[in-house]
Amino acid sequence: MNLKSVLIALRVSFIFGISLWISSCGILEDDEPAMLDCNKICDKEKECYYHMTDEDVKSCISQCNTINGSGYLQDSYIKAENDCYGKSCLEIVTCLKKASDECKAPDYMPYINAICDKLVSCNANIKKEDCVSETKKSFEEEMSGSVKCLTDKFFTDSANCVKNAKCGTLQDYLEKCMKDKLD
Repeated sequence: MNLKSVLIALRVSFIFGISLWISSCGILEDDEPAMLDCNKICDKEKECYYHMTDEDVKSCISQCNTINGSGYLQDSYIKAENDCYGKSCLEIVTCLKKASDECKAPDYMPYINAICDKLVSCNANIKKEDCVSETKKSFEEEMSGSVKCLTDKFFTDSANCVKNAKCGTLQDYLEKCMKDKLD
């Protein structure tokens, strides 16, 4: 088993996929917990991306509503998203990039340690030190965009999912476990 291919598959399909999904919505009032204004965001998405149907908007709203109260996005990013989605379609991407650049990088080490412990326990012919080093390096290189705006809680919950996964179904179990946490 190639360490790089395992890490790339786990990192790309899970962390980046779910962070993009989570970050497609957002609004926060100063004295309220971070809550997403999914109707506003999904309507704006439809306005900006003409290929979205009414069904796509309903699906977007439904998925976005599952994130409310999860604690998986930094409050500062949710505030910035609200501002960004009030802008023109052409300005949204640039605005979100700027907002994500200002996020504090989360503590992803619990997730890295859990992944590496699981791979070692699954006899993946990988040394834990090599796994941690390679994965940490990879995260540092790619810790940008909305991934950087995830919270420590997201990575801790992800680590707990990894710990409960079986060797042959690690990636599928991880995705299902995290989706279950959002439901």
